[in-house]
Amino acid sequence: MLSLSFVGALASLPSAQAQTSKALSGAFTYFGYSGTNEVIPVSQLPAFLDELQELGNDTIIIAQTRATRAGQGCTYYATEFEWIKGFPGKLGNVLDEAQSRGMKVYVGTTLSSQQCPKFWESGNTRGVEEDVRTNIAVLANQYRSHPAFAGWYIPDEPGIPDLSKYNYYKRITSALKALAPGKPVIVAPYFPNQPNLPSPSSLADTAASFRSYTGVDIQAWQDGIGAIPGTKLFHWERPGYSSEQYYEALAAKLGAEALWADIEVFNYGTPLFNSAGLTGGYRAASARRINQQLWSARSAGKRVSWLHQWHMSELVGPANGYVEAPRLRGTYRGTYGIGGAHSLISLNHQNYTWLSAPSPTYPDSTGYELFDRRTGDPRNPQDSSWIGIPGAGGTARVRVDLGSAKTIDWIGVHTLSYPAWGIRSPVSADLYCGATTSSMTKVATLTAPFTAAAQDSVQEEEYVLGNRTPLNASCRYFELRAATGGNWVFLSEIELARD
Repeated sequence: MLSLSFVGALASLPSAQAQTSKALSGAFTYFGYSGTNEVIPVSQLPAFLDELQELGNDTIIIAQTRATRAGQGCTYYATEFEWIKGFPGKLGNVLDEAQSRGMKVYVGTTLSSQQCPKFWESGNTRGVEEDVRTNIAVLANQYRSHPAFAGWYIPDEPGIPDLSKYNYYKRITSALKALAPGKPVIVAPYFPNQPNLPSPSSLADTAASFRSYTGVDIQAWQDGIGAIPGTKLFHWERPGYSSEQYYEALAAKLGAEALWADIEVFNYGTPLFNSAGLTGGYRAASARRINQQLWSARSAGKRVSWLHQWHMSELVGPANGYVEAPRLRGTYRGTYGIGGAHSLISLNHQNYTWLSAPSPTYPDSTGYELFDRRTGDPRNPQDSSWIGIPGAGGTARVRVDLGSAKTIDWIGVHTLSYPAWGIRSPVSADLYCGATTSSMTKVATLTAPFTAAAQDSVQEEEYVLGNRTPLNASCRYFELRAATGGNWVFLSEIELARD
């Protein structure tokens, strides 16, 4: 079993050693949306599960095995659903591969909300319930005794569950438990958006009421840090409750073992990437930010990721257009010391020099902001974690002294795009490296998979600029030279790791 260290997000927070339970230990896995859509074929399962296991994951949650047929809308009969391509037989492959690695599998059931926005209404509820009793029963009859089969996951998400949705989840949960007695059922609500944010205690009361009425065993609350504008990490300075406060209140009301944290491992914002014509909307987050999310969710009994396969898998991510996945995988491994990887710079490293002076309005106020593990709030350029460099000089430059010669494999630079303020993420940066400041040579050019012009339609966006393959560059000094294009460049963190 891997021994992972959980790194406290702030200097004042202790670093808890060898607490595997505090890092990611499970992953939602998406196999497709339809009978013709297959994302992870059987041939890739062994390598994909090897990746998950290496990062300390012992649990897979299959997003769904059945879904509404295209064009059906809300349903009334089981015949209006279909198997995701490869299922039901593929479940046997997943379970066998998981068992051989000591992993457990929660099986996603029937997804209806993609084509039925009010999926909880009575007609659609009857259709999903019939599909569970008719077709999900096929899975239960064949696999419920498999050693790796852990329970069920209902893929229709309730948001903040209100009374109108309770009956849907009660009926589907009851049907699933009848198929596999003793197997728990998971649902994944998500934290609220602005305005009208309920307090953490109010949200926890709702969660307890939902459990009492429906019989759902585990609530995997999505932290919303990548997707929901209203949620925030505990150190972000804008108003609103933090994910930490919500998780603490939920754990106190539900109990830690009935609460999982669904950690979003992608950046906040979608318009930039959709307008650039890229696959999907989100891109891989900073490993430092994910560490902060994990710290904020430490009161939950288990932390699982959405969506590992796009943002942390070298096997699946790049093949589907998510070119940043190897960088996040590498820096995450370094953050937690997985497989001999390690971070190259300790907390609050001060030995660096700005060759392009930050603005006095957005300063590096501590002299170690680039390495304090505090990522800037993508919704707030005035968050003190952002360092702003005017773009008139054409290049934002910073030089870092590592103290001795070290091998750099992965670099990630957390940046902001906020065009209303003239702030745009750099789309390229050169990395120079050397034993002395006079002997540095260029070892890599970092490029984003979008153009500067694509950012014009963005309201706010965070992005981590990094490399896509290991650098294997040895140096004491490295220098980042990011092209500004005449725009302000805002940075909050640089992360460095060695495999």
